[in-house]
Amino acid sequence: MSEQIDMVIQQGADFSFAHEKEDFSPSLLPYVTAEVKLRTGIGGDVVGTWTTANGYITKAAHGSHIDFTITVGGAVTALLPAPSSGVYDMDITISDGINPTTTVRHAEGAFYVTPNI
Repeated sequence: MSEQIDMVIQQGADFSFAHEKEDFSPSLLPYVTAEVKLRTGIGGDVVGTWTTANGYITKAAHGSHIDFTITVGGAVTALLPAPSSGVYDMDITISDGINPTTTVRHAEGAFYVTPNI
């Protein structure tokens, strides 16, 4: 079951948000990727895609689980329309080359972009 977490993003400011995936062993660290899609609404236009592949999400072992941290600089958040709101999903994919690739929805919720005035 995914977590319901809302995010507030200040336009033009650095944004950081940490997610813990408690049921993922740190031994999976090399095999996991994460992706966050920001949309204008359910099924709406994509206004942002933040992933481990494009460097906006980092992953690290933390005790008996894995932390995923979204980090987006002010130059990127400045491009988001504000004031605005929408929805997002955070999906985590495990692909170890042995077992079938699995994707789970870790988090979902609303996001709000507050204007830089």
